[in-house]
Amino acid sequence: MLSLDFHLLDLATNNLFSDDVRATLHRQRKSALDDLALLDAELALAQLSLQDNNILSEHSKRQTRRKLVSLIAACDIAIAPHKSLPTELLSYIFILAYSCFPTDLPPPSRTSTPLVLCQTCSRWRTVALDTPDLWADVVFRYEKGLDPRRTVLLAKMFFARCGSLKPLSLQISRWSGPDFPDDHQTIMENILRSLVIPYASRFWRLHLRLSESTIYTFLSIAPQLSFPCLKSIHLECDNSSSTRGPSLRKLFPANSPLLTKLGLSNFRYQLQVDDAFFPWKQLTHLYCHDTPISIPKIHALLRLCRSLVECLLSVDTRNDPSDFDISKARIRLISLQKLSLIFTTQGPLLGSFLEPLYTPNIKELTISNSIRTQRPHPQDELLALLTRACHTLEVLQIDNIPLPPHTVAEIAHALPTLTALLIGADNLVPRDVLGAIAAGAVLPRLRCLACSVDDLEAAIRALEYRWQAGVDRLAPGELYSPPFNFILDYTGQVINHDQAVRVDRLRANGVDITMTRVQP
Repeated sequence: MLSLDFHLLDLATNNLFSDDVRATLHRQRKSALDDLALLDAELALAQLSLQDNNILSEHSKRQTRRKLVSLIAACDIAIAPHKSLPTELLSYIFILAYSCFPTDLPPPSRTSTPLVLCQTCSRWRTVALDTPDLWADVVFRYEKGLDPRRTVLLAKMFFARCGSLKPLSLQISRWSGPDFPDDHQTIMENILRSLVIPYASRFWRLHLRLSESTIYTFLSIAPQLSFPCLKSIHLECDNSSSTRGPSLRKLFPANSPLLTKLGLSNFRYQLQVDDAFFPWKQLTHLYCHDTPISIPKIHALLRLCRSLVECLLSVDTRNDPSDFDISKARIRLISLQKLSLIFTTQGPLLGSFLEPLYTPNIKELTISNSIRTQRPHPQDELLALLTRACHTLEVLQIDNIPLPPHTVAEIAHALPTLTALLIGADNLVPRDVLGAIAAGAVLPRLRCLACSVDDLEAAIRALEYRWQAGVDRLAPGELYSPPFNFILDYTGQVINHDQAVRVDRLRANGVDITMTRVQP
């Protein structure tokens, strides 16, 4: 039998052994498995024997068995496959494990940061500390009960682990409390001076939620900084100040040659952007949320942003038409695939904003009003945009904008490529359009619908057709069709038993249906 004179504690570690030692351990493990099988057989025979067993002998065998099991377990740890992984591969595995989400500082849980890798074993700690990607993406948690000054130091420690070449990413979370702390302005300035400015040349992504005056300070000194790695920046003003800041003509410096994504949130004053100062031509993503910009200024910017792929704009339509002249020259956004427009009001210039747009490759279009209104919307300009420039549109969403039924019908007939029509409970899909959907003549690819209907039976037939058409188009070997989602408000009628059974049958087949009866 194999000798059990081993230092099991030396084997049951996370140290990496040499190839010769690993080969020896493989042989010892195999021999121990053979001895364990033989010993188990002897113990089983002893249990079946009708003769009196030697108690001392059986006790000795069971002690030997426990030692063999411990030896095999120790060998398993010593020769575990992950220990022989090359350092480069182990580092890559660590990066994949933490690449889907940034590191919150301070960490909310023990396993939410790469620090947990450092607590596994000495080799993992060495590899993790020498992997810059694990420490380069940080979310600064600005929350009640946390000390922001300590968080600044912790973030600087993380950035120090990245060396001097790894690009960095920093995001500042929203303040979690109901009221901002008394020293909020001092904290914001400390973050800017300690975390943003010193590492400006290394950031590839910045998402800064700062006080309005701190953002103004940042934008004022930005021309003296260099951003050679920066690809994405999002600036958000918090609501800590009730005073209105000065207007900015220079939004961001042109010394950011790689910048392709720009986001602005909660800029309460109207931006006065210098068209020649910012590298607009290279932008692929532009987001201006709760940041109203006048129509002429938006048109001027869109004419420069020829590479836009995704765009969200807050459009200020409060000005009088006589305040400025709006050019009707075409704005060609050939690469644009997703456009979201939020109008502050339904002023007389809304149609003038839509008229010059040309978006031949757009996939998603959202048009909404920040204020619910019952005033009519300029349907002619909207229809002209949809029929002229939306030949590939798949998703159309309209919120807080009332449309007459005949306009909804024209939209349905003009956009056969739609897979989602989301016009809300304010807008009615006419009965004849529902019948055309049921017959497959209109919106043949429709999978999502949110609207109001006045003919419940026609609506249910349309849903049944859409589901059956999706099942019929399943490819060979395909078990499930893409999901269906329908949100319908129906007026006046009461659903009968037969209709309820048909709706339940659709739900049982995976169709997500929400139906609400409303009073006319």
